[in-house]
Amino acid sequence: MGPEAARTPPPARSWFQRVTTGGTVMPELDGLRWWAFFGVFWHHLVGYLGAHSPDAYTTTAGRIIRSLASAGSVAVPVFFVLSAYILGRPFARGVWADGRVPALGDYLKRRAWRLWPPYLFNLVVLALILQITHRARTDNLPKALGLGSLYAHSLVTGTSNPINVVAWSLEVEVQFYLLLPLLAAVFRWRSTQARLGLWLGLGALMALIGLWYPIWRVSVFSQLEFFLAGLWLAEADCRGWLKRLVSPGAWDLIAILAWPLAMWGATPARESRALSVLLALVILAGMAGVIAGRYVRQFLSWRPFVVGGVMCYTLYLWHYAIIAAVGPTFCRWTGGWDYSARVALAVPLIGALVVAICTVLFLLIERPLMEHRTRARTT
Repeated sequence: MGPEAARTPPPARSWFQRVTTGGTVMPELDGLRWWAFFGVFWHHLVGYLGAHSPDAYTTTAGRIIRSLASAGSVAVPVFFVLSAYILGRPFARGVWADGRVPALGDYLKRRAWRLWPPYLFNLVVLALILQITHRARTDNLPKALGLGSLYAHSLVTGTSNPINVVAWSLEVEVQFYLLLPLLAAVFRWRSTQARLGLWLGLGALMALIGLWYPIWRVSVFSQLEFFLAGLWLAEADCRGWLKRLVSPGAWDLIAILAWPLAMWGATPARESRALSVLLALVILAGMAGVIAGRYVRQFLSWRPFVVGGVMCYTLYLWHYAIIAAVGPTFCRWTGGWDYSARVALAVPLIGALVVAICTVLFLLIERPLMEHRTRARTT
């Protein structure tokens, strides 16, 4: 069974079935989303426990765990490449396959309806909690809420939003969504060399802008190489290059080699733009292996992974707040434990709590918006 077999319309929808306007699904990408989210969760949870465990920096086990936690930082770049591939694919397919390029208005409305209501609800609820509990400077909350609701806090202030510190990556994603129609217009250029040259030049220019204007380092200008990698992958997939390049078994091997390399290189890539570009290429290779391989794709298409990937947006929005809320109590209960024992208990215990709470929030908020968006598209 080739990669296209996974892109057929699902026979029936369940509450945890991804809903798409095109009617086709790629379950392996939802499985990859789940593992990317787990990397974020692991990174944040282990970091939180390390900050409250004196032996996290002094024991061999503690140092190993923290090194493994650093590997989880690759997850955000993976999300960026994924977003660019998934959203760029209809534009690439419209040029190279079926001739139906998404209308700009429909594209922007779908993005806004899909993402903004759950995000705004998250910011408002967390701001109210912070206001009531006085766990943050209340005089900053109105500004943080206002800028955050416009996906502009990090762009304007150069810092993460104190209401939800993980929101910076969502703001970067939205900035890319606004740039995408312009970037995707390059698909119409028939010269592959000209397209790649323009994207590389644009990436270099934005890197320089990020250096000249440090406040923009927490913006799409500092992450563009990952989005461009996703667009390159979208073109390669739509034009059939992946299937012609090597066999599915070879793509499996490439994926198996690329993902550990990406996790190993995630931390040094944060300190060097050149290494960040290399990381983007490694992630591109790993994702190509997921899309065009056979056994890696089947592994990621396992139903529990897919369900977790479908809920990934809700999980990402709320996980850090849940860790911060229950972390102090957990640390008090395990006050005499060493760091590794704390981590061994916290991952399944707090992880289960995050999944349980986010499942309810997903069913109440995000899932109805998926259905509404599709009904509006078909009427």
